Amino acid sequence: MPDITASRPGLKTLPKAWHDAGTVVELKHTLDIFNENGEIIESEQAIKALIQLAKSARSLLMASNACYVYVVSAFRHGMARIFRFDHSGFRATSAFDWTTETAILPTFFFRLYNPNSAVVLMDGDDDTIAIPSAQDKKKMYHALCAQPFYNSMYQSQEEATENSLWIKAVRFNDVNGERVPKIVRAFTIGSILSYSDGLFSRATHVYRVILEDDVEQKVEQPPIYALKDVWRQACRRPEVDFYDTIVKHCSENDISMDGMARCYGSIDLSVSPGAPTPTWDCTRHRTRSAQKGTSFERCHTRSLLTPVGKPLKFFPSTKAMVQALHHAVLHHEIAFQAGVLHRDVSDGNVLFEEASAEENPKGFLVDWDYAEFTPKGLKNFENWFPGRNDEQDQHKDVDKSLKDITGTLPFMAIQILNNETMAESDRVSHQPHHDLESIYWLLVWMILRHTNHTHSDGPLACSKLFDPTGITTKQGWSALRTPVDSKSRLFRLAQRLRKAVWLQNLEPTMEDDPYDDEGPVPVPITYKVFRDIFDAELAAPGWPTNDPMIPFRVPSLKTTNNQSQAGSLIKDTLQRATVTRASASRSKRPRERDADDDAFTAAPASGSKDGPSDARTAKKQK
Repeated sequence: MPDITASRPGLKTLPKAWHDAGTVVELKHTLDIFNENGEIIESEQAIKALIQLAKSARSLLMASNACYVYVVSAFRHGMARIFRFDHSGFRATSAFDWTTETAILPTFFFRLYNPNSAVVLMDGDDDTIAIPSAQDKKKMYHALCAQPFYNSMYQSQEEATENSLWIKAVRFNDVNGERVPKIVRAFTIGSILSYSDGLFSRATHVYRVILEDDVEQKVEQPPIYALKDVWRQACRRPEVDFYDTIVKHCSENDISMDGMARCYGSIDLSVSPGAPTPTWDCTRHRTRSAQKGTSFERCHTRSLLTPVGKPLKFFPSTKAMVQALHHAVLHHEIAFQAGVLHRDVSDGNVLFEEASAEENPKGFLVDWDYAEFTPKGLKNFENWFPGRNDEQDQHKDVDKSLKDITGTLPFMAIQILNNETMAESDRVSHQPHHDLESIYWLLVWMILRHTNHTHSDGPLACSKLFDPTGITTKQGWSALRTPVDSKSRLFRLAQRLRKAVWLQNLEPTMEDDPYDDEGPVPVPITYKVFRDIFDAELAAPGWPTNDPMIPFRVPSLKTTNNQSQAGSLIKDTLQRATVTRASASRSKRPRERDADDDAFTAAPASGSKDGPSDARTAKKQK
């Protein structure tokens, strides 16, 4: 815990958890983090001190849902600095002597606890979030019970509403054939669905919500949405653009979207939505700490999505898990036909529908944060939604963007991983067959973590295969038998998919090498290849019905040297390592990775007094 913790307003006892804390002060006898030029001191002690401050800031941000927070570093028995952290970086004051400049700290604390807003308790709090009253909870729970699935899911009001919040969002309404955004209040239900604990990151939070408007209008069975709250980098295209393009394509071509993820509302809280005047301060919802300009800053955005999902790892049977991957292939193909390429197939982006049948849940592909248009898709978007691209010139160079190294590290295709060692001119563009390969790696991930597999490394097999530095390990794996019972249907499916991945990654002849004999020609995976494999294997008899997921337990690292060595790999693969590495010449597109504590550790080494704009960028540059 911090050296000194100041409680949030209204707390009458000592703070015992991070949600009780308003700010913290860290004490150092002699150490200042910065030198006389305002640069971070590159010493182990200074780095550790900055990490300590950053961890406290991250905990404050997560516990309070704040837009930004303040922490204080006091050192040399009379000197201090005040730090402001948000999700793009941090800023720090010059060092001051609080024993002689006696007005600074009292003024700071007065302003911190007396914000220029009537709707928040502390400066930095999110002014679009509120705590519901007991009457609110009772009313919303009664409406929730009209949904048979959720009526059975929550046995009491306390279970459903104990941690509930009111969160402002937008839902699109159809008014005379035009889409009109309307500000709504969303009531969160139960525990948070998912969250990213990264500090300098998108900090994604996903909630299960019901809308106040539907309850007030006495809708018989009010719909339940997933509310996605994210700090999007300003250089990235809004996710709603991709959802809208897919919907328009399906409408134009009479394609059913049954079971596909859809966006029913989206808002950038950092931009005024126009009349009526927003009841929040838009400036709170845009970061101010990025080092390299406004494109590195982040905008606070929210989207209303359906269906509400649950993680793929909670599969009731291996067949249900495979069916979900099959659905992801179908959804990916429809999106690509619309001109949208997902680029981040991973364990967090292929989900089950929460409210579908427990024994046979439906799967779907979601989260288009890292998607990109194909040239055809960009043309479709500009034709279908004229005017929406006028202020997004930075998003128009899709050919260059498709060469960005994008995805969630364990599931990235081998060719995309190889791009990192190549000059930009030699890189392959991200294509559908790379995402199809990611679906295979997701299957392998599920097998090694959540089934009774036969790999000789046991619980260490997953970490060894998905070692972030082990491209060659993946290449070798694709030539081996899948370590499951060879008589099972899962084995046959995995083997057929593995062969397709192996053929895709054959080493081609090097055209500029006269000593390289004619070699094999790689065969890119097609949608038809994967569809045919899934269709045939799922239709075959013999799938078990009593093989639900096995919870993954991190193996002990104390028994053998081999296990200790693999422990660092487990630590890396446990985190959701969503990484985007931009090409070196593409200065407008920052690198990004949702970070955890360990990911931050190297960040200060390349930062300045204003702080690093992205922890993962600093780690790569070190």
